Amino acid sequence: MIENLGPAASGFPANSAAWNGERLYVVTLGLQPARLAEYDPARRLVTDTLLIPTGLRCWAMAAIGADVYIGMWGTRGGEANLYRFDATRRRLEGSRPLDQAYSSMAASPDGRTLYLGTARSGVVFAYDIATRRVRRLAFADPTGSEVTAVAATADTVYVGLGRRRAGLVAIDRASGAARHILPPELRDGVGVYSLRVTELLVVAATQAEPARVGVIDRHNPASYRIVEPPGEHAVGAVEVDGRSVYFSGIASGTLYRMDRRTGALEALSTPVAHVPTRRSVRVANRLLGVTAPGIVFSHDLPTGEVTLTDLVGAGAQGGVERPQSLAVAGEDVVVGTNNAAEVHAADGSGSRRVVISGEAKTATAVGARAYLATYPNGQLWEVRGAGAAARVANWADVYNRPRAIHHDAAAGLLLVVANADFAGGGALVVTDDAGSLLHVHPDPLGGGQEPNAVTSLPGAVAVVGGIGDDARLAAVEARTGRRLWATVPVPGGGRLSGLAAIGGTVYGLARDATLFALDAATRKVTASRNLTAGRTGELLAADGALYGVDGRRLVRIDPVTLATTVLARGLVHVAFTPNPPVRVDAGGRLYVFSGTDLLRVSVGATTHHAP
Repeated sequence: MIENLGPAASGFPANSAAWNGERLYVVTLGLQPARLAEYDPARRLVTDTLLIPTGLRCWAMAAIGADVYIGMWGTRGGEANLYRFDATRRRLEGSRPLDQAYSSMAASPDGRTLYLGTARSGVVFAYDIATRRVRRLAFADPTGSEVTAVAATADTVYVGLGRRRAGLVAIDRASGAARHILPPELRDGVGVYSLRVTELLVVAATQAEPARVGVIDRHNPASYRIVEPPGEHAVGAVEVDGRSVYFSGIASGTLYRMDRRTGALEALSTPVAHVPTRRSVRVANRLLGVTAPGIVFSHDLPTGEVTLTDLVGAGAQGGVERPQSLAVAGEDVVVGTNNAAEVHAADGSGSRRVVISGEAKTATAVGARAYLATYPNGQLWEVRGAGAAARVANWADVYNRPRAIHHDAAAGLLLVVANADFAGGGALVVTDDAGSLLHVHPDPLGGGQEPNAVTSLPGAVAVVGGIGDDARLAAVEARTGRRLWATVPVPGGGRLSGLAAIGGTVYGLARDATLFALDAATRKVTASRNLTAGRTGELLAADGALYGVDGRRLVRIDPVTLATTVLARGLVHVAFTPNPPVRVDAGGRLYVFSGTDLLRVSVGATTHHAP
């Protein structure tokens, strides 16, 4: 029997925001269609929510008078990817001036030009609002990076660069002449995360270990001051007002104020702990900020009082999210999503939403505790019972993209494999089964191959599967990082998306839908068969039984012959997860995603179609 438990997760996760002098405009992450919310801070109410027809997320917004411009990411060819919302006439209009995904946006002070930073190309375009013509701004980029931030004054366009190495370029709007002005102390970072300009200053905040903020004299870039907020790996949401420079730490969620003349740094408050602030703006004696979970804070600067407003509670029309990870923890089914976890009561009595930091890419459980590994911050979060979520491990910013997690119950360890977005390669991250960080072992597969899946063998041995045409399978001592052996179980089969172990046999699922069994003692493949082609997912070993997801079906697998019995077919994969998960509760019922819904499957011999 298959039960559809309804949407796996719903909310209003915030991805980008703009301020037009009166209202905040906020665009969602991961909802389809995306939403644009108009928020009145004076009344603490959302006055309108509009649907954006195309795209999944937005990193680029700007306001010009009553018009709000929105650059969408994730559109298909021919679909609109640049929207203008006329707040006076209440109209949303779309166009497609470029076949690009926008990473950043800034308006010229005269309101005539939008500067569009593009992802994965390191190019900035000038978009003439009146004529809708586009021209490319040429500049030499020695970092080989992407555009991460854009800002503009009457005479200069400033371009922040990142992904490989931080850079900052000043381009003369009249002549096109370009200068590289990032202070040397900031160039070791992986990118300029946030950028703000005034008539006098350029403020560049970096993503690095540690993160730094540079306050640069706009007319004499050789004159600058640098501060380093403690314990932060990225700094965002920069705002400048008089002598004060405000910004937020991505790792801590702390709001800081820097005196730009003395360099004195003050921690003002932590409105929402450990989550990014997407945008902040000074309004009278308050600093307003939009955080990633869709919570707006108002920090009263004279008193320090902080007021929080949940956008959904204030009237925003949230939506169903694409789920990212799944765990069954005691009586709860926990779905990881964008800066939140949705906790469903197994008895169907309801769900609640708890705030975490980042996208929960993979999850597992230890008894009644769920553990979620998050991107892009490389953290482990614990969710238990009726309490709030808590961050229990942070393995810094290098290996920031978790791919899979596994609980080695016999050894009392949690094993996470994670990749490095910027530096390349990956690592095996080891914590105890309460989430306390023990080890980070780089390059578990050898040769720099990125890991994608993990399970374990007796004796605290992690088994890691890789990404590549000839994906490797390696056994690694979890506590020392020593590689015991490595092999390629399916030459040419592509990445290994699922791994599980029963006794001394390792089971794996390759991208080409090859299911295999490997004897860990001999490193020989003892059996293999091909499942249906399509997106392959995780494998699950539970009480001697083996289950798997092959993209469209949930199957039970005979551990000896690898013969499969279909338990559910017609699954639809839309989740933001590299390997579609399958989990089991104490009663032997299985949980999978289909589309944005959460399904519960009672194991039997009958084939069922997903509702």
